[in-house]
Amino acid sequence: MLGSGALYKVPKVTCDGKTIAPPVRFGPYQMVWIWLPFGLMASGGALGAGIGGFACMLNSGVFRARENTAATYMLAGGITHLAVVCYAVSAFLVGIVFRR
Repeated sequence: MLGSGALYKVPKVTCDGKTIAPPVRFGPYQMVWIWLPFGLMASGGALGAGIGGFACMLNSGVFRARENTAATYMLAGGITHLAVVCYAVSAFLVGIVFRR
């Protein structure tokens, strides 16, 4: 499960036997990179929304798990690029399947 801490490295505090995880606050540049695949969600129909939403979730996980380095931004850009390619291939295949 993604929320179990395998992807999200957020420090947790234990107080009175309760575990509290503080929310991660993203900066403006990070939010832009996280939401880059939103274009697919807005213009790609159900297929684009599914692929774009999944890519946004992955980008968020990358920024939660890593420090702000160039590799983090490159990885988020690669995820976005891969989402666009997956959408293009999927849309092409759906077009072939439903062509009459």
